[in-house]
Amino acid sequence: MNQLIKFVLFFLLSYGVLLFVFSSDSMRLSMNRLYSSTVEKTIQTGLPSAHIETQNVFLPNKKVDPQKVYLVYGNPTTIKREIDEARRNRMGSVKISTHSTQFYFFELFTVPLLFIISLFLATPMNIKSKIFGCIISCIILFIFVNVKTILYAVSVISETHIGIYELSESSYNTIVRLTSLLSLGFSVILSFTLWLILGFRKSSFANSLNQIFEKL
Repeated sequence: MNQLIKFVLFFLLSYGVLLFVFSSDSMRLSMNRLYSSTVEKTIQTGLPSAHIETQNVFLPNKKVDPQKVYLVYGNPTTIKREIDEARRNRMGSVKISTHSTQFYFFELFTVPLLFIISLFLATPMNIKSKIFGCIISCIILFIFVNVKTILYAVSVISETHIGIYELSESSYNTIVRLTSLLSLGFSVILSFTLWLILGFRKSSFANSLNQIFEKL
């Protein structure tokens, strides 16, 4: 029981400290740059027929918003036609047909990653197993969230009707329901499950439970 109380207290302390550190604007901006690059390349790879890029969101004071990032998308064929037409007409500027949606990377990536890191930090287990399990869990979680961004991108592109990735109504509704299910709560559940598999099983918690069951 004492071991369990220590684990809970250490977990809460670790999670609280990490959330405090990563909640600062400077840290959020740094993480947003990392996530933006990763998400942009992931969606470009997953949806090669679409024009994909990420852009900063600017606040009224002209500073970069640390809370969110734009995912900008469009039909490359339409964009190329508009650019070519502007060049032929020697236009000084051209309005490109792109659309955007917003990502909140802190909730999408940072919160579940800090949750799983805190679980491993608090778990009484061999340090090598702890580091290995934490790294593998974070990689799996990171891949999962990136797959979720692809599904979300497919749904918003289909909804915009720009000539690419246009889904049937049933397929669109299925993806929307799926992305709704794969929420922050699901990411936290996945993090906890990964910890049970790669952390708890190799911890002294598991050994204590085995001893109790053996006595029974």
